[in-house]
Amino acid sequence: MIRTKRFFGRPAPLASGRRSIVCLPSCTLSALAVVLVSCSVAACGPRNELVAVDIVHRQQGDGSAVKIVTAIHVESDGSTWQATHAAGASPSIAPDDRMALSICQVLDGGPRGAPQIGFRALDLGNVSVEGATGDLPVTRHELETGQGVYFRLEPSVDALPYTAGQENVVQATGGGEAPGFVARVRAPPPFQVEMIGHVTAGAGTIPIPRNRDLRINWAPGSEDSEMFLAIVTAAQGLVCRVRDDGEFEVPRRYLSELTSGQANLVLERYNQEKFDTANATDGHARSGRARYAVQRWHRVQTQ
Repeated sequence: MIRTKRFFGRPAPLASGRRSIVCLPSCTLSALAVVLVSCSVAACGPRNELVAVDIVHRQQGDGSAVKIVTAIHVESDGSTWQATHAAGASPSIAPDDRMALSICQVLDGGPRGAPQIGFRALDLGNVSVEGATGDLPVTRHELETGQGVYFRLEPSVDALPYTAGQENVVQATGGGEAPGFVARVRAPPPFQVEMIGHVTAGAGTIPIPRNRDLRINWAPGSEDSEMFLAIVTAAQGLVCRVRDDGEFEVPRRYLSELTSGQANLVLERYNQEKFDTANATDGHARSGRARYAVQRWHRVQTQ
């Protein structure tokens, strides 16, 4: 295991202007302070853009389940996945697709950290997801920071049922700022968490000692599939990217960094597909990714 730890501050406000991008002077981070200023593409390089679509089927230890659908188009002066998290627009626990297998890290602010990054979320127009009886509109939300808009819906499980292998479609008409898209992604196979330490996973709260390794068992997936595993406290997130082979042991050196108290253990199996948006007025198609995640949540007590 290689230990990685990152610390981030609060999301940075964006400079004024509908399509402005903020960047760091000389594109570097001062060790003493972060001062964000507006700049041109020529001065700080091209904007990073990403359209992120997430569908999450979240099941609690007591068997209850909720669905979450989100969509956001971000343009950022830094990492686009951090921008989607800074906007609060992704229900996935995956911190970064580039995180190495069998690596764990402890982040302040949750399993994806609390990034300080300049970004803007562009208007996608009207967004909808195909439901059991027709299209379901995904609600438009203004970001409290004034950095644009994102789209989120929590439909009932009946309105948007989970069926392993079924293709799910999310589409946007496009707005004055961003082009439209059609994103398709299939639901991954279901699974159950079987053991958390020496305790059978269920509806109750499970104690997790921070001074010993923690073995977690679940129903394995396909040979080449992967999962994310996280323990989320009030202020931190321990996250690991693991092989979906049904077993993983979290080393005690990571658990010891967590604070004591109520927490959630989350396992996430996901499918992800890439797509391109329709050509905008500038003739440039933007890249996107659609993720369907199945999550299992269990209440734990770190001690």
